[in-house]
Amino acid sequence: MGDKAQVRTQHAGIRPMGVVSVYIGFDESDETGEWVPQIWTVDPAGFVCGHFATAVGKKYVEASAYLEKRQKATPFDGLSEKDIAMIALSALQNAMGTSVKASDVEMGRCRAASRAFERIPNSEVEEWLTAVAEAD
Repeated sequence: MGDKAQVRTQHAGIRPMGVVSVYIGFDESDETGEWVPQIWTVDPAGFVCGHFATAVGKKYVEASAYLEKRQKATPFDGLSEKDIAMIALSALQNAMGTSVKASDVEMGRCRAASRAFERIPNSEVEEWLTAVAEAD
């Protein structure tokens, strides 16, 4: 994807609109054979970058700064799914400057066991949002 986007930046009229694509999934580790989560972004110029966590959109700078600060304090690879979801929701609320409701947010996850993307039900998101509010 990055190669295709990069080639298109060199010719007028075929550059895609300013869209940053986020890809999530799993890759098999060479050392252990375990499935390791991966997050990649591709920008319109063809720049490809891997992340521990990322944000895109209008307030991505604020959200990315929040995520980077949290990653430095506690590496994400040792956290539970609930803890990671709470960090993501906190980053969103921090960047927006307001609290959100489960009906305002769509969340998804990939698990190593199924290696498939699934949407998280609003009831589970509401539980995490309650935990975020209680932690503050």
